[in-house]
Amino acid sequence: MHVRYEGDIPGTIMISQVATGTHCGLWLRVFGEKASLEWNQEEPELLHYRRFGEPTRVLTRGDGAGIGMHAARFVRMLRWHPEAPQ
Repeated sequence: MHVRYEGDIPGTIMISQVATGTHCGLWLRVFGEKASLEWNQEEPELLHYRRFGEPTRVLTRGDGAGIGMHAARFVRMLRWHPEAPQ
């Protein structure tokens, strides 16, 4: 589906439950002028950051992952351990 966001910014939304090579996962991709972000439900701890002309950076959540001090107070588990509901 082609969409148009505020500020006349174009976008595309693609949805498929039978895409070859996937396992019914959820994939979110955001593309901008200078970089893109990609998150895959099957690897929920990773966020791929791709800046034009630079190598891909894979960001992880959790303590010691370079998160800011304001966000760190919400981290309950160490890196690479999914957080379970309390």
